[in-house]
Amino acid sequence: NQYKPFEPMVPGEEVAAVASLHISEGCPSFCSFCAESFARKPYREVPGTLAVKQALAMKAALGLEEIELFSFNFNNHTDVHRLIPELAQQFDRVGLKSQRFDALASDPELVGLMRQVGKSSITCGLEGISDRVRSYLQKGLSTEQLQEALVTMMREPLRELKVFLIASGVE
Repeated sequence: NQYKPFEPMVPGEEVAAVASLHISEGCPSFCSFCAESFARKPYREVPGTLAVKQALAMKAALGLEEIELFSFNFNNHTDVHRLIPELAQQFDRVGLKSQRFDALASDPELVGLMRQVGKSSITCGLEGISDRVRSYLQKGLSTEQLQEALVTMMREPLRELKVFLIASGVE
């Protein structure tokens, strides 16, 4: 199928009506531990209007019920506030994967937007447990930003919060 030429397909009924929509490549941040921002420069996005057109073409060709946003951090996308509701009107479910705490701290409306489309489990990258380690990793996430993001998330009824950490040996 032209829409899934390289995506591995594990047999099963649950994957028959689901596909990934590639909305960005790379990462605009420069965390020292991550190859994504260095190896896949420049950061680039599929414009929101084009992404919606691609999603609808995939839905028509594949009979999709669900669309998953394929992005290193979907909440970096400049059109995320328009993209998610538009896709939610067209699909039974919009899948949203990992994201950044700093993006949630700077844009608290994202949590409410995710809840509106049924997202109750959030996965975020913290990487360093302290300001010192995050600074060492060039994460660019202060304790204040982290706390702001956590407070924003705790205002919504979440089922789970998953946090990625890196064991660097300097803790």
